[in-house]
Amino acid sequence: MVSFIHSAVAAAVATTIAASPAVALEEGEYFRPSNGETSGINGTTAVYRRSPCPALNALANHGYLPRDGQNITHDMLITAIKDVYNVGNDVGELLVADIPTTSSLDNLGIHNLIEHDASLVHTDAYYGYDPMLVNETLAEDLFARAGYDGLLTNTIVAETRRDRGNTCNAENPECTYGVKAQTLAFLEASALLTSLGTGDNISVEHAHSFIINEKIPDDYTTPDLSVLQLSSGNALPSFASIKFDWYNKFTVSPSAAMVSFIQSVVVAVAAVVFVASPSAALSEGEYFRPSNDETSGIYGTSAAYRRSPCPALNTLANHGYLPRDGHNITHDMLRTALMNVYNLGSGVVDILVANVPDTITLDYLGLHNIIEHDASLAHTDAYYGHDPMIANETLAEGLFARAGDDGVLTNRIVAATRKERGKMCNAENPECTYGVKAQTLAFLEASVLLMALGTGNTISVEHARSFIMNEKIPDDYTTPKSTISVVSLLARAATLKAMSLV
Repeated sequence: MVSFIHSAVAAAVATTIAASPAVALEEGEYFRPSNGETSGINGTTAVYRRSPCPALNALANHGYLPRDGQNITHDMLITAIKDVYNVGNDVGELLVADIPTTSSLDNLGIHNLIEHDASLVHTDAYYGYDPMLVNETLAEDLFARAGYDGLLTNTIVAETRRDRGNTCNAENPECTYGVKAQTLAFLEASALLTSLGTGDNISVEHAHSFIINEKIPDDYTTPDLSVLQLSSGNALPSFASIKFDWYNKFTVSPSAAMVSFIQSVVVAVAAVVFVASPSAALSEGEYFRPSNDETSGIYGTSAAYRRSPCPALNTLANHGYLPRDGHNITHDMLRTALMNVYNLGSGVVDILVANVPDTITLDYLGLHNIIEHDASLAHTDAYYGHDPMIANETLAEGLFARAGDDGVLTNRIVAATRKERGKMCNAENPECTYGVKAQTLAFLEASVLLMALGTGNTISVEHARSFIMNEKIPDDYTTPKSTISVVSLLARAATLKAMSLV
């Protein structure tokens, strides 16, 4: 019985294929099977198999890959993308590394293998559609962004990528758009421009042909330079989708190819996210806070935006008084921003910068027990593994709730909260480190909250929430009139410490 069923299935498949016009076509000729005989669902029994990648489907529709999308070897894939799209062999080998030696195109529809959420033109997996199907609404939205010249540029594609990520996070309850998905997403956006387009752009006509019809346009020309060729000294900076002039060339040795590829992926994601952001066009003082998805305070992060456990510093970056991406911050930059905005004295600033390298990224400050410390007023202890830049809303709201009817946090309230945070750390955190150094940092920070961000002896809940939760300088904030000196800051820290002992 089993053999009979197998034979029947084989006969049906063979008959269908024989009857198909695809069988008689030469390599390069276009034939796209109907949706009724095609599927991209992994494990499908459809005669024709397709993937979530229009560029690969186009290769199958033109016979550069098996037209039925089945029994495709690594060599077939590497040869096709090299010959048609001029993708380097070494990159081709990296692309096939995560799939079986022989596979069908529908295998690429497995969620989070190559298919991913927040696609430019495909519906998220959560909604249950066949992953090969293009969402025409998303595709037409992309095409409609072109200017009068009918071109989709680096910036347009980058902005669309940003919007797709935001939509996924806002609407899909199972959205997975972390580092891996973002890397895939930005690499695909780069391929759209560099492999299918002209380098810095692609015409809507060509994009429509590749994405909607999965057809290589009649006037398409293979890129002259090898795209994403790691061993080449002319590796195209278009890999990053947004071309920066100062990325014109980079050279790698063959032995460093994998490292360079990974670094290039990081550059691609960071560059595109940054340029797609509104922050690039803002003036100093204007507020822009990047989303948590594109920001991190974990030391060594590859996120486009770096932030610290210190809301006061993050606020300076969000307003452009420090580099908005949180990168390449010098001592002089820190001194200038802290003195000009918060009126911290030069002595205070010199002490603060003495503990960090000459040039830092804000995530450096997330290293445990350098400036970040346990028993924070509004951040979770390092032991629990959270990103150190993220405020703990429960702790923050607990602090705000202590204010009286006047909506003000006083020295005594802040001191009492500091006392309780220390007790909680020692009682609940098995690795709590809240000794002399951590306590000194903690009470100095509490002093800065009141003296630099507040009015001296108090800070309103409204202003505290703006700085701590939104990392935003309140519209009615005024820089302290008197410079905050080392002596005055230490005196306040001592006062708060004494109050906490009562």
